[in-house]
Amino acid sequence: PLSGGTSGFSRTGLHYIDGADSTFPVIPIDTGTTNNLNQRYNSIGYNIVDGYMYAGNNDDIYRIGPDGTVQLFASNVVEDDGAGQADFGYIGDVDENGWYYAQRGGNTNGKFAHVVDLSANPATMSWTRLNFKRGTADYAMSTADYAFSPITGDLFAKVGGTRIAIASIPSDLEPGVSGPKDAQVIE
Repeated sequence: PLSGGTSGFSRTGLHYIDGADSTFPVIPIDTGTTNNLNQRYNSIGYNIVDGYMYAGNNDDIYRIGPDGTVQLFASNVVEDDGAGQADFGYIGDVDENGWYYAQRGGNTNGKFAHVVDLSANPATMSWTRLNFKRGTADYAMSTADYAFSPITGDLFAKVGGTRIAIASIPSDLEPGVSGPKDAQVIE
């Protein structure tokens, strides 16, 4: 499934691409029955470990099945950490370990991401803060979207018009276990 919406306030819609048709049409999935939550979600990433997509909405994580079925996976995962960010925002991806990275964009909230291990028990799931830095200074990654590279182990972010920022994920990051970690960013 693919997700999309017409505005930040509309309900998210799910679609799939018919690869058997040479024109690759995008076909809507019946959200009246499969999106039983009837709300929006964002910061979506595909988890290669279990074959599901995951999405955030406020402080909850949703799991989206191959047929487009949406279910609440974990509630109240993040809390306000004192920096004014108490939700998963609208930017996200999942790495090859099944770790979900999500953040809000903008100059204030773009300074860090939440990282969650999706294999953890949903009832007790917790997150680790990943700070974006350039040297020792905070780096506000005003990001439109990002993707994790399993080849390099880096998070690639689209920042501004056509610029790309690369955040090096620290090797000692353990979501929900380790304290805040810093990721060095080059642009």
